[in-house]
Amino acid sequence: MSPGEQSGAPSSPDGANANAPRQVVVTVETQYQSHIAEVCDGLTRTGVVVEQVMTELGMITGTAPDAQRLAAASSVEGVASIDITIEHHLPPPDAPVQ
Repeated sequence: MSPGEQSGAPSSPDGANANAPRQVVVTVETQYQSHIAEVCDGLTRTGVVVEQVMTELGMITGTAPDAQRLAAASSVEGVASIDITIEHHLPPPDAPVQ
C-alpha cells in the first residue's frame, strides 16, 4: 500500500463507511406528492426501509442499507433528492470543558 492509500471499506465525503446503513431524507418531486405511496413502494423495492412519510411536506425518511442501494433509490421515479442525515452528539451542559 502506498502512502495516502487507506485500507478497508470506502468512505463517503463525511468520513463514514460507504457500506454502512445511512439515515436519509427523500424529497419527492412536487408533481408526485399526490402519489407519494408509489414513491415509497419504489424506495422499498430498492432496499430503503421507509420509516416516516410526511405527505404534506413531500418528504420521506428512512434508512438505506448501503451506498449501492442509496444510488438505486435516487433513480426511483418521483425522487427529487436524497440527503444523508448527519448526527452530532454534544456533551451535557454540565460536562467539563475538553
